[in-house]
Amino acid sequence: MSLLKVGTHYAMLLDEPGFGKFPIDLVHLRVDKPEDLNGIEVLWSQIFTAEMAYYSKNLKLIQSTGAGLELVQFDHVPSGCQVAIVHEHQWAIAEWVIMAMVSLNRGVLKLDRDVREGRWEHHPINSFSPSGTELNSQTLGIVGFGHIGRQVSKYASALGMTVKAATRNPPSQAVASAYGAQSVQSLSCLTQFLSDCDHVLVTVALVNETKSLIGHEELNAMPDNACLINVARGPVVDEKALYQALHGGHIAGAALDVWWQEPNKPGELPISSKYDFGAFSNVLMSPHASAMTKEVMQRRLQAAYANFDRIKLGEPVEGVV
Repeated sequence: MSLLKVGTHYAMLLDEPGFGKFPIDLVHLRVDKPEDLNGIEVLWSQIFTAEMAYYSKNLKLIQSTGAGLELVQFDHVPSGCQVAIVHEHQWAIAEWVIMAMVSLNRGVLKLDRDVREGRWEHHPINSFSPSGTELNSQTLGIVGFGHIGRQVSKYASALGMTVKAATRNPPSQAVASAYGAQSVQSLSCLTQFLSDCDHVLVTVALVNETKSLIGHEELNAMPDNACLINVARGPVVDEKALYQALHGGHIAGAALDVWWQEPNKPGELPISSKYDFGAFSNVLMSPHASAMTKEVMQRRLQAAYANFDRIKLGEPVEGVV
């Protein structure tokens, strides 16, 4: 039986162990050399361009390395080629969200700098003024109630938070309750939904309907002690509006794992935003890394190799969009 020819743009995947029933011929592809795709049957990547389509006559499957597909130009995907995503990241991202909320509540960034710089103003011998608040009894509003939103709801409710959700296609209240959410609604009346939140988590998919979903009106509707956490995609939140809300003290802080400009291929170093969010001491930032754990990588490898096996066996592929 001939080996399935799988190509990837990510050299690190060549060093990972295979998890499939059948061995594969795994080839490293260069993004700037679309002709490398000649003869490739499966593209294991988040990138597919019009230039690559010309050399993709043998392509049966584009297997994304994650859940995002914004770098796949669907208009140029060859006829008969399927596109599949893989999740397996909800536990890691949910942990990151809890970490972000605790960090913002407790002023962890400032406390860390204080100790590094020899300041002890918040030590109990010098001050009885509290330096933070607890998540317990606070309200979390989750915008988007898919894999990630539901897992965050479970974790947050276990910590004593009141959780409510707004999403494009609301599930039944029974489903929401099973994940710890006390209410679930559509994205209409979003300003009212945000008005009593201590934390707002944005985890909705980026589509035309959700671009700049969180703008001036929504940010102004949030209490001035509330924090915004974005693990969705940068453009779901209006860039200028968020900067102005932070600059004007209209919200208490933000945690940003996703950005308005991110690398489109390995090695790129774009400017993440037109605005200097790094100047704010109450903004926690990371480079779209909330899902980057060893466990996520292992689960995604297993899911991808299972699809490679299905291609080899002629079985239906899972995760097709």
